[in-house]
Order: sequence, then structure tokens, then C-alpha cells
Amino acid sequence: MSDNIVNSNRIIVVKRDGKKVDFNKAKIAVAIKKGFDSVKLENGENKYTEKDINIVLNKVLKKIDDEKPEKIKIEEIQDMIELALKEEKYEDVYESFSTYRERRNQSRKLFFDEKKQHKFLKALEDLTLKNSNQDKDIILGDFIKSFKNNIEKKKNYIQNSLKQKVNTMDYPKNYINIFKNKLYN
Repeated sequence: MSDNIVNSNRIIVVKRDGKKVDFNKAKIAVAIKKGFDSVKLENGENKYTEKDINIVLNKVLKKIDDEKPEKIKIEEIQDMIELALKEEKYEDVYESFSTYRERRNQSRKLFFDEKKQHKFLKALEDLTLKNSNQDKDIILGDFIKSFKNNIEKKKNYIQNSLKQKVNTMDYPKNYINIFKNKLYN
């Protein structure tokens, strides 16, 4: 791979949380390698070689170099990886990469939703404490209890739904273990 592909000193990568970091092509290479390593032959050996990984990596780096962005989002890089996998006819790797990515997005969304709900409940509780009218305290308190119960039901439904999907879908074993550890712990 040519080192003059992608002037990494000028590109900023915007992470999901909005944090900005310097472009690092090694991280892209690792993501692509994990996708390829998730596809095994029946005997358990890797189906693809480093040459296959480099084909996709170079395609992604060339696309980034051609576009010459000052900033690029993680999701855009992942989209480029998926597109390169499809274009190069690595359908099984594309499926594995795409499925893992979707499961991670669902896991992050579940965690994010819980944080937002917790902040909302805390704000409601603070309102209740500031409210001097006893009748309103009782009504708001009942609302908070009801809201908490609904959140717990939603959380349980989503977790059970995700558990069923993880248990019934055909994922590479290393991705299942990573996902289960994030979901159940």
C-alpha cells in the first residue's frame, strides 16, 4: 500500500460522540481485518488473506484521498468499507460486517436511550421536590412511577428481542461473544 495515499495529517475524524481525532488508517485496516477474519472456512481457518484485506483497504483509502475531506465521520468510513466489500464481491464479509455494525448500533442506541431517560426522570424528580403543592406532588410522583415502569418494560422487551436475534441468527462466533458481553453485562 502506498504511503502517499491519504494525507492523514489534514483529515479529522468525527466520532459518534462528536469528539474529533486525527485520521488513522491503521484503525480502518483493523476494522476491515476484523470483518474478513469473521468469515471462516469449514475447518476454522480464515477464508481470506492479507491480500484481500489490502484490496478493500486501498479502495477505501483511495476514495477518501479522491474526496479530500477536511473532516469525515466514522459512519462515512464504515459506509465506504461496506461499498468496497460489495464492489469487490466479498458478499460474505459484507454481510458479516454489516450485521455486526447494525447490532452495535442497536446496542449503543439502547444504552443512549437509558441515559436520556435517566436524565428526564431526574429532572422530573427535581421538579417534584421544588413543588410545594402536595396534590401536584402526588400526581407527578405517580407519573414518575408509571414512566419508570414503562421504561423498564421497554428495556426488557428490547433486551429480550436482541437476545433472541443474537441467539437465532448466524453470526461469526467472535462477534457474538463481543455483542453478548456488551448486551448482558
